[in-house]
Amino acid sequence: MLIDLQSQNLLVSNHLKSFPCTLTHTVFADHNVKIALFLVPLASGQET
Repeated sequence: MLIDLQSQNLLVSNHLKSFPCTLTHTVFADHNVKIALFLVPLASGQET
């Protein structure tokens, strides 16, 4: 499992290197906001 995570991280970091920094930052910021907006209500709904 740890090896899988490490290879996944390597794959992600290699993928990020293939993009310009500005594009990567804007895309990932937008992506993280969407994930947060989806997961936060889901998590709080499950906890209560």
